[in-house]
Amino acid sequence: MKKLSIKDAAPVMLFLALGLLAGSGCKKVEDIVKPKLPEATQEGQGTFGCLVDGSLWLPFVQHTLDSKLEASYSSTAGGTFTLRAEQEPSTGTSQYIHLTVYNPAGVALKPGTYAVASGFTGRLEAQQDFMTSAAGPATLTITKVEPRTEKTPTGGEVRYTIVSGTFDFEAAAPAGQKVRLTEGRFDVKAF
Repeated sequence: MKKLSIKDAAPVMLFLALGLLAGSGCKKVEDIVKPKLPEATQEGQGTFGCLVDGSLWLPFVQHTLDSKLEASYSSTAGGTFTLRAEQEPSTGTSQYIHLTVYNPAGVALKPGTYAVASGFTGRLEAQQDFMTSAAGPATLTITKVEPRTEKTPTGGEVRYTIVSGTFDFEAAAPAGQKVRLTEGRFDVKAF
């Protein structure tokens, strides 16, 4: 049996490599890195996204001094969940989306759909403030509320609550302009 030298094997290896590339369904770079809405997950992955008047809105900050997502949950005096997402564009002013659910005293936050009448408020803070009202469509659906405790490397404990869900609302500015936030989803660890 004759042994192949590297010189003899090179054309065969090139042919195999080209065949693998052709059959691999290579995607364009822009298809791989094109921003899109995050998946609707329920593991506390720190994700958030929505469409604002049909345009993709994802949280983004260029510095590490501030978090692009801040979530809090308090089960005392009812369930209060707040979430703030920040978008810091390279040009222009920062924008914020605020979501809040207030439950009556003694009622813990649980999965379900919340409207303005049942304690949900939504706000887009951009060049001006856009707020939800009882007149416009506005819902936030909580799909998961799960308290967790994790051990720290130093032997302590960290307590948080995974809160996941979706939202869709119309918000208006005091002068009457309106924006529509659709296909919203979030999956956060609330402290």
